[in-house]
Amino acid sequence: MLAGGPSAALSHLSACVHLGLLDWELPVIDVMVPRTGARSRPGIRFHRPRIYDPQVDAEIVDGIRCTTVARTLVDVAGVLSYPRLERVVERAEYLGILDLEAIVRMLRRIKRPRGVRHLRRALGPDRLDAAVADSELERTYLRLITEVGIERPLLQHRMELTPGEWVRLDFFWPERRLNVEVDGPHHQRPIRARRDARRDELLHARGVIVQRFTLSEIEGKPSWVVARTRALLASSRDQGLAPTRSH
Repeated sequence: MLAGGPSAALSHLSACVHLGLLDWELPVIDVMVPRTGARSRPGIRFHRPRIYDPQVDAEIVDGIRCTTVARTLVDVAGVLSYPRLERVVERAEYLGILDLEAIVRMLRRIKRPRGVRHLRRALGPDRLDAAVADSELERTYLRLITEVGIERPLLQHRMELTPGEWVRLDFFWPERRLNVEVDGPHHQRPIRARRDARRDELLHARGVIVQRFTLSEIEGKPSWVVARTRALLASSRDQGLAPTRSH
C-alpha cells in the first residue's frame, strides 16, 4: 500500500481476501491507484481505472485502505468465474455487508464494466432492479410487470433531452422506444405537470412513446396497467399507439 501512494487501496481479489469474501493465498497483491499513480513494482499488480475516487470507492478496513464492498464486487465480476462470484456475493450477504443500492450507484458511474451480466445474475435481477427503483410506487409497478413475464426494462435510464439537459426515465425499453413513468400525487401539481408535459413532448420528438400511470391506476387497476403496458410494447414496433397521459 505504501508503494501505491496515499490514494492507493487494496482492490480486486486482494480486497476480497481482506474483506473476508475469499480465503485465498495470493501470489500478487492487487492495488488500485489513480491513473497517474505507481506504474510497476514486483509482487504488486497496480490497477489504474478510468474512474476511481478514493473518497468514494475506498474505506479503511482494519487499518488498511480497501475498495468498498460495492466497488470490489463490481471489479471482481470481471475476473472471477460465475460460480466463484456467486459464492463471493453469498458470503457478502452472510456477513451483512452486501449493499445493493451502493452497487447500483457504482454501476451508474462505471458504464458496462466487465462481468456486469454475471454480477446481475449473481445478485438476482429482481433484487437489483428493486434497489434501482426510486420509490415504492416504482417497485410496485416493476413487480406487476415482472410477475407476468413482461420483458425487463432499463430503470432510471439517463437520456439527453436538449444539449446539456438530462433526465432519468423510470422504465425504458430502448428497442421499443417506450418510456413508462409512474406518477405519485406530486405530479398533479401545476408546475410539475407543466414540466412533465414539456419533457414528454421533447421525448416524443425523439421518437419515444411515453405512458404515464398514476398511483390510483397502479393500485386500483393493476390488470389494466399490465394490459396497457403489453399493448404498448406490442404496438411500438411500428409506433401503432400514440403516447398517452393518464389522468
